[in-house]
Amino acid sequence: MSRRRSKVDTVETLVHDMANALVFVFASLDNLSTLQRRRQRIEAAVARPDESPFLQGMMQLLSQNREATDRGIEEMRWAAEHALSLLEVNRSNPDARDELANLETIFTKAVCLAQLPVVPVVEIAVEPNVRYRKNQLERVLVNLLRNAANATDSVDEPEIAMRARECGDVVTIEVCDNGVGITDNERAAMFAPGYTTREDGSGHGLAIVARHVEALGGVVLAESAGPGCGARFEITLPMY
Repeated sequence: MSRRRSKVDTVETLVHDMANALVFVFASLDNLSTLQRRRQRIEAAVARPDESPFLQGMMQLLSQNREATDRGIEEMRWAAEHALSLLEVNRSNPDARDELANLETIFTKAVCLAQLPVVPVVEIAVEPNVRYRKNQLERVLVNLLRNAANATDSVDEPEIAMRARECGDVVTIEVCDNGVGITDNERAAMFAPGYTTREDGSGHGLAIVARHVEALGGVVLAESAGPGCGARFEITLPMY
């Protein structure tokens, strides 16, 4: 009975969190619709030079709202990704349509999607014919890179690195940073769904990492010398 109750609670929490995430999406879409209407009015004013005072006023208004607009777009992107992550972490099977790609292709796309504040060090010492499910491994790396970016927020000179190498019949991928580090208690719980140390964290990023690495037939470990000493996430995958 308790196991059944646990599953019901999980579903209720999932629906609640997705509803909250989609509220941000719809609110941001409303903001974008308003901006679209303003843009159309500006275009109409440009076609009528005699209304230039109106044009100048609208341009000033748009300039004042630029920061709020950027924040709204970022909130919409985050909310959509959060809703997707909630589905992914509870999905029983990976997408069988996911195409295969080599690590250079996957690393390049992951760095682009992660939108890091610094340029990471990337090193790949794996044969190009070794391939993995593209979307799955991309999702893993994007979440690890963003986790590293969050960990280095307060560091004066942040450093993030992503490396891959062959070790016998397996491939080892590591994502390292010089950020806030990990405590023993955090390391024990960090891959559990819903666990987070950030106020704005969803608690699903590292859970998705563990889920997809397992689906790829691999394992993921986290290492850190302690608070303030950075962190290293190591993924070991079979070589295909």
